[in-house]
Amino acid sequence: MKREITEFIQPVDRRNLIIYIDRVLVDVIPKEELDTKVNKTERNLVRSQIRLITLNEYEFYVLVRPGTEMFLETLRQCFTIHIVTHYSLLAINKLLPLIDPKGICIFPKNITCYTTYGKSLQGVIQN
Repeated sequence: MKREITEFIQPVDRRNLIIYIDRVLVDVIPKEELDTKVNKTERNLVRSQIRLITLNEYEFYVLVRPGTEMFLETLRQCFTIHIVTHYSLLAINKLLPLIDPKGICIFPKNITCYTTYGKSLQGVIQN
């Protein structure tokens, strides 16, 4: 008698993981500040890894940390990933395709945007 593969798979108790992405997974630098924030020796390396985005008439360079996509894909196997940021929702909507190009790790319902500092993480994960 053939047994189904699902009989051997144990349900995984998924945990929640909260990641604060600002300056950890992604850096957003105003276009006019790039030369002052990045020293000359790093500039060529950074320019090969950055993307230019426009938000409300302002241009920003976005640097996604190397390995971010693989990092998130590995974590999503065991965790539900929640993102916390001080970037605006408009900015996150432009950043999300750069952070998670396949759209399989981070879902909009799991993003919390704080526009002011000092708020607690209470309520980030809602069951």
